Amino acid sequence: MSRPHDPPRGFFPFGNPFRMLSPKSSALSPWLLSLLTGFELLLAERLKKLIPKNKDDILTLSWMKLAMESLCETHKNINTLITDLHLPVSDWEEKWVDVYLDISVKLLDLCNAFSSELTRLNQGDLYLKCVLHSLQSGSGEKKYLQSRSSLDSWRQHVNANNARIETCREVLDCLAKSLTLPRVKSSAKGKVLMRAFYGVKVQTVYICSVFTAAWSDSTNDLFDLHVSEKPLWAKVFTDMQSVVNGEIRDLLSSGRSTILKELERVDASVEKLYPMIQDGVDDAVEVETFKDCVMELGMQAEKLSQGLDQLLEEVESFFKMILSGRDVLLCNLRSIDLISGNVFGEYVGESSSCSTDHCIKVVPTHGGRYIQYNVYGQLFEVSRKYVPPIRPIGRGACGIVCAAVNSVSGEKVAIKKIVSSKMSRPHDPPRGFFPFGNPFRMLSPKSSALSPWLLSLLTGFELLLAERLKKLIPKNKDDILTLSWMKLAMESLCETHNNINTLITDLHLPVSDWEEKWVDVYLDISVKLLDLCNAFSSELTRLNQGDLYLKCVLHGLQSGSGEKKYLQARSSLDSWREHVNANNARIETCREVLDSLAKSLTLPNVKSSAKGKVLMRAFYGVKVQTVYICSVFTAAWSDSTNDLFDLHVSEKPLWAKVFTDMQSVVNGEIRDLLSSGRSTILKELERVDASVEKLYPMIQDGVDDPVEAETFKDCVMELGIQAEKLSQGLDQLLEEVESFFKMTLSGRDVLLCNLRSSDLISGNVLGEDV
Repeated sequence: MSRPHDPPRGFFPFGNPFRMLSPKSSALSPWLLSLLTGFELLLAERLKKLIPKNKDDILTLSWMKLAMESLCETHKNINTLITDLHLPVSDWEEKWVDVYLDISVKLLDLCNAFSSELTRLNQGDLYLKCVLHSLQSGSGEKKYLQSRSSLDSWRQHVNANNARIETCREVLDCLAKSLTLPRVKSSAKGKVLMRAFYGVKVQTVYICSVFTAAWSDSTNDLFDLHVSEKPLWAKVFTDMQSVVNGEIRDLLSSGRSTILKELERVDASVEKLYPMIQDGVDDAVEVETFKDCVMELGMQAEKLSQGLDQLLEEVESFFKMILSGRDVLLCNLRSIDLISGNVFGEYVGESSSCSTDHCIKVVPTHGGRYIQYNVYGQLFEVSRKYVPPIRPIGRGACGIVCAAVNSVSGEKVAIKKIVSSKMSRPHDPPRGFFPFGNPFRMLSPKSSALSPWLLSLLTGFELLLAERLKKLIPKNKDDILTLSWMKLAMESLCETHNNINTLITDLHLPVSDWEEKWVDVYLDISVKLLDLCNAFSSELTRLNQGDLYLKCVLHGLQSGSGEKKYLQARSSLDSWREHVNANNARIETCREVLDSLAKSLTLPNVKSSAKGKVLMRAFYGVKVQTVYICSVFTAAWSDSTNDLFDLHVSEKPLWAKVFTDMQSVVNGEIRDLLSSGRSTILKELERVDASVEKLYPMIQDGVDDPVEAETFKDCVMELGIQAEKLSQGLDQLLEEVESFFKMTLSGRDVLLCNLRSSDLISGNVLGEDV
């Protein structure tokens, strides 16, 4: 195996994980060859589609959408290939999964960066809508002043740098360092998978580098990848890369302000229209030309907006594909099917320890994950990592002692047969957080009384959780469902998840004998949390987009004059109301996700593992807080008590009473707010709405006498103050939601790392190394 001080080698920096998994010969069978050929031909066909007949189609949003669709299809194909290959590789999964998780997290970071840039660019559409509305419905000099101001704001907005895009180069450099085709000598299946992964990674890194270059307007972010000539897609990729990179470099060297074609066309329309707005339009010919330019800007702006929306959908699909790929890979890498020709031997009914005196019968159980041995009539099961030859070396009052070899460490071990507790069976009914039964059973001796050390870990965790929950009970009920309270709630959630990660590490819980089902369940739960984060982020971004309408209102009212400024302000306020009151389909799906999570909210009973008792009780607290806070957020944005949970929790945890009190106060206030018939229960949004309601009649009827004019100025100023508070609050809450998203991903990886630890728990029934 690759040692810590060895230099990294290709996609697998820890060495070749397929070594020792099959006989020396690794020539591909017709079946494997057909799988590999099919995968590579499909990849070549997809890459070929990215070579457009017309170079002008490169870096259009439709081409970028096609590239992202191609990437999604490739990742979907690799998931299918992993399943078709039946590759459990349980003996190398630890390091391989660690590397894969690290790579996939980087891809998720890229997706988030791309989504943020697409959303940012699309926000600029509101400025263009204000321009078009002013020019098409207004009259007089003021409409030109307002239009110029909006166009200047649009230019400044789309030309601003995005810090997230600037970090993409570093991520891509890290991924590109391992772009070599690994050599696999001793596993035919390994050779197929490694070569397929090579193609996936080449396409992924390159397409992501093109996207990054398109948004950074820099050739420094564009990769020229040198690939192996062996894969069937190699020549097509090289041709495609040459055409695309050549066109991008030509565009960037021409000094254009942007190389994204649809954005460039909008910019060209703005450049053509701006002088007319600046100088005014007098004669009939100019008026006709002016109308054509306004119409052209409208058409190009609509195409840009639609293209950005469609590309954003594809990026989000790729994001979900990566998450799905993580789970599919983990599932298949933990498969318990034996690879043909496994060096551990095929179990055929008896061990190689057979002799004329006694033959040790061997029966694979639990689908081959455990092996049952019959030694002198004594039946006992051990993990399949303890491999033949199994030979008896002693007999005592408690049973038979046999020698075996730990295939992971290569060490000889003594295994003693002792009376075992009944393991949880697949057909047992689901119980609480672990629907597959209690994974800690059989992992430690019968006594599970908590030691002072374990008791201090649990007490510390629960007291911290109680303290955080207590902070969510405000002194003033009016503070509930303010953005600052929601930010505090999300910060509290992040701290709790951070604490559970620390606790998992402190407990030193490898539990390698139950990781398969537990990790499957945990991955499913964490994916649901990631879905909730994405839904919350989309709603916060949507609400914040409405700020552009309010800016247009304030700019027009503070700098304009005459009746037209009131008409335009009314139109923008109507648009703002329609925007913030629109339904978000993602929020509507949150209830179903939360219902799924809430079904397992019971405190599991762990009898035979002290460490298990601590972890299960801590997880119970994490899940209760997570489900409840997320239900409050969902209710706040859906304005429905149907999305609000009343959770009944066990009285045992130290945080139980504080949680019940907090839930009672918060739920009571939310129900009071919703029953009052308010348009929204989000406090900062409600204050902006109140300012709009106060200002709207004045805009509608006009302002005549000095007293009304002074009141009008105060109302406009108040709207500006409340709009700024709303915008800042939404930005801060969005940051916390994104932190929770990253915390959930981090939790997946920390838990996987610790659950796959191979250290034996004290008193493990498999015995001690000798």
